[in-house]
Amino acid sequence: NNPQLERIGFSADVDMVLVEKRIEAMPKIPSGYKPPQSDPNRANPGSYFEKQYREGTGREPKETLREYRYVYKGDVNADTLKNFVKETLDDKTYERYLRSADNTEKADDIYYDIITAKSFNDVVLDKNYDVLVLYCTQWGRYCQGFAEDYNKLAKHVSEYYKDKSIKITYLDCDENDVDDIRVNAFPTMILYPGGTNKMSKGILLSQDQRTVDDIVDFIDEFATSLDGGVKDEL
Repeated sequence: NNPQLERIGFSADVDMVLVEKRIEAMPKIPSGYKPPQSDPNRANPGSYFEKQYREGTGREPKETLREYRYVYKGDVNADTLKNFVKETLDDKTYERYLRSADNTEKADDIYYDIITAKSFNDVVLDKNYDVLVLYCTQWGRYCQGFAEDYNKLAKHVSEYYKDKSIKITYLDCDENDVDDIRVNAFPTMILYPGGTNKMSKGILLSQDQRTVDDIVDFIDEFATSLDGGVKDEL
């Protein structure tokens, strides 16, 4: 078993993997956005691409690199290879591979919901809910320090916003592929307001929104399930 191959989908039962790399427009970052203290997301192919562009030109990039992976299981011959390439690159009908965790269990004293790469669209892009996602890892220096405060936030929301359609969630970026290309570092928090139909429309939280009170204020401002109500003080 090769962990690096398995990470891109080449497990023991897979016979072919196609990796497509595309240059795409950079998503818009809010003016005044301050990146939080964080560890770099080295698994994001766009991070190195953007770094090289900055160093080579002295300018901020307007494009980034995205990676799409497809796995094939079955007999490999000229016909199956031809059809595999056609369905992935030409027809765009082949299901994309995303590495995703199976376990979403959590301790009784954890108040945020655990999501996975497979459940992401169903949970986060549910038009009926405002969903805050914390992208983090178990090894991240800044993730470890922030997790306790994030759990306090989730508990607060569960108590004082329990009749509102707000979800506080966590994606383990060691165990799951991250599809939002703005996640260049850990921790990153993004609020996907109700009605968000595209991942790129989620709203980034910056270094200015790092305390529980600040995040609650941010939710109060942007959550579509709230009608301008005043938050309960912690």
